[in-house]
Amino acid sequence: MQMRQTHPNTNQEPPGISIPSGSLYIAVLWIVALLWSVVGLRPIPEASPPSLEVAHTFELATLDGSKLALTDLRGHWVLVNFWATWCLPCQEEMAYLEALAQENPEELVVLGVNMRESPAEVRDFVAGSGVTFPILLNPDDATLLAYDVRGLPLTVIISPDGALIERIVGPMDPERFPFQPTSGGKFQLSRLISDIVPVTR
Repeated sequence: MQMRQTHPNTNQEPPGISIPSGSLYIAVLWIVALLWSVVGLRPIPEASPPSLEVAHTFELATLDGSKLALTDLRGHWVLVNFWATWCLPCQEEMAYLEALAQENPEELVVLGVNMRESPAEVRDFVAGSGVTFPILLNPDDATLLAYDVRGLPLTVIISPDGALIERIVGPMDPERFPFQPTSGGKFQLSRLISDIVPVTR
């Protein structure tokens, strides 16, 4: 008895979801496109930019006996560093702060606010460290509260229009803020500013 062999029909489609053909297929595509144009391309409302806190103004004495007011520096980016001679991280960041001040004199003003040590102690430290940016003395309680100074070092960035942009707790150094000199030897202040998120509390 001869065994009959059957061969699969090569023209038969495998089981599954059938694809519409002809005018029905075109109609489905048209409906999908219409829904996408209505739903998928709906404009997304833009989020309102965060409001920036106005930096607390102060007027403090400098090592040479003159007064320096924060309002006098409008139009410049200002970096205010709260520090003390007994603070080791403060000592370690001074060279980097000095480099920022030296390389960006037209864009950035660096201020060091010493935490109520005697002028003689501060003067001796400054003379030995090579710091040339202004050092301010004896911040009042209102200034310390306004900038929320709870530990040292603390650095705040203030925009040219007087807005408090950022509070940085801990030392400013190349590892945390790796700003490289440009071909002209100057630090790129724009990188410093663009990497900073507006302060929120």
